[in-house]
Amino acid sequence: MEFVGTWHIYEMEMWDEDYFNINSLPMVVDTSASDADLGTYTGLYYIASQLAAVAGPTINGYIVEWGGGDYNLIFVVAPAFFVLAILCMLGVTQGEAKQAAAI
Repeated sequence: MEFVGTWHIYEMEMWDEDYFNINSLPMVVDTSASDADLGTYTGLYYIASQLAAVAGPTINGYIVEWGGGDYNLIFVVAPAFFVLAILCMLGVTQGEAKQAAAI
């Protein structure tokens, strides 16, 4: 079996969640009011993350089908979703680093 030319595609698969969301979980941890809420917030974070990983390719597939098989539409849709994400993040007011207590 020959794997010539597929190495880069395989390596990009590892970028999906870890490459773009590396600093999201610490923000979720800092946002939780108590240790009792931390598990709930972490669970909601992972549900949203995995739902996006499942829904994203499906939505892109429907958009490509709607566009008559034109895969260049992905380059229009992706920036639109980035702008939507930035608009959603404008409402975030918590999650900044907390000051450590003086010893």
